[in-house]
Amino acid sequence: MKKNLCISGLGQISATGQGIKNLQKHLEGNFLPEVNFKKIKTVAGEQQVPGLLTPEVTIPSFIPDAVARRMSRLSRMCFAAVDEALTDCFSEAPRTAERMGLVVGSAYGSLDLANSFGERVQLDGIGAASPSLFASSVQNSIASHLSITFNIQGPASTIMTVEQTTMAAFRQAYDWIQEDIVDHVIVVIGDEISEYHSYFMAHAESDGSLNFKSDICTAMMGEGAVCFIISNLACTAKSYAEITDIRLADEMGEIPARASKNLIASYGQKNQYSQYQKYLGLELKLESHLRLYGSVLMGGAFEVLFAALLMKTDQVDRACYQLTSHGLMQSIYLK
Repeated sequence: MKKNLCISGLGQISATGQGIKNLQKHLEGNFLPEVNFKKIKTVAGEQQVPGLLTPEVTIPSFIPDAVARRMSRLSRMCFAAVDEALTDCFSEAPRTAERMGLVVGSAYGSLDLANSFGERVQLDGIGAASPSLFASSVQNSIASHLSITFNIQGPASTIMTVEQTTMAAFRQAYDWIQEDIVDHVIVVIGDEISEYHSYFMAHAESDGSLNFKSDICTAMMGEGAVCFIISNLACTAKSYAEITDIRLADEMGEIPARASKNLIASYGQKNQYSQYQKYLGLELKLESHLRLYGSVLMGGAFEVLFAALLMKTDQVDRACYQLTSHGLMQSIYLK
């Protein structure tokens, strides 16, 4: 028997600050987060690269200092988002259920720490290998630390499928609940600004306008983490939106073709507006919250978050997250 699923808890950290309230404050007041700059060395000399960085992350106080010191920036963001979402979903102790799983999604993971580990070994030999850097360079380490810290007793998975990460993470959670393995799944999706991103953006010839209605490169690097608690609707008292289906198709689904509002998660690459015209048509109303989180491949996770908030306040009664990749239309339907 097919189970009804819902989004029962939310958490986030982005350039708007830490927590859903900070995000809503920027959204409702139409505030723009501060643009920061990172120094990057190139063959043409040192450059200042603009980006939307998260503020200093406040992680849960019960995490030991020895553990906190060794966390990557991405790990700290994920811990903060998960802590908020669990508090949002489970208002009374215990904050986690026995039948709960975990999915951690990221396009790139903790690249800076992984590169630091490899650089030390390359330059100084195997004797210079740092156990702490090695642990942080393992892509599944965030899921391991989250499972131990929050006493998550169900399955844990790490998904890194670049722009498809959001869709794949939701699909994993959907399948686990439908197969009756768990009743709830923590889905946390995030990325951090790394030296790789900074170097890439220093050569991207972008004007940094974050304008998705353009065929020139308008990307500005960003970072953040979004957490969803996805639950069997029968096992939770709280729901932002019901997840009615997740499917693959060879063409656009019916919802975007009749939608009054389309929220666009845009990376800001060249020729993007022509692509939107091709898939969405010229008459549709296009909006984006790109200005709040920057150009990130996990931007779809932020737009699903905004859709859930809009549905909770009855501003929309249905939503659909879609991704076109390799000739297939992947869709998450919400109501």
